[in-house]
Amino acid sequence: MRYTRYLLLVGLLALVNGLAGCAQPPDDAIAKAEEALKHAVEAGADEASPRIMGKARTSLSEAKSLTDQGHYAEARKKAENAELQFNQARKNAEKTGGKRITRPGAGGGGE
Repeated sequence: MRYTRYLLLVGLLALVNGLAGCAQPPDDAIAKAEEALKHAVEAGADEASPRIMGKARTSLSEAKSLTDQGHYAEARKKAENAELQFNQARKNAEKTGGKRITRPGAGGGGE
């Protein structure tokens, strides 16, 4: 009986330690998103893809806020999403030379 309790306690401590290890602030993901933002802006993405850039900035801001609140997993997802969006906006800008993509009949805001 004592041995079973001991194993249960050791297992529980290992589980808690493992979960604590996962709960790290997503500083790396936020830094990558900020770097992607910098490159997107340099490529002219604010002009070429304003909606994508706006959504990405919102995601990055939310990631920072969630990090401050201790919601690290959700913050990491937001930061990773922002990085992907910034990279997409940068690619759009590189394709168009930093000019907004317009399509006939699309109302002038084709992203």
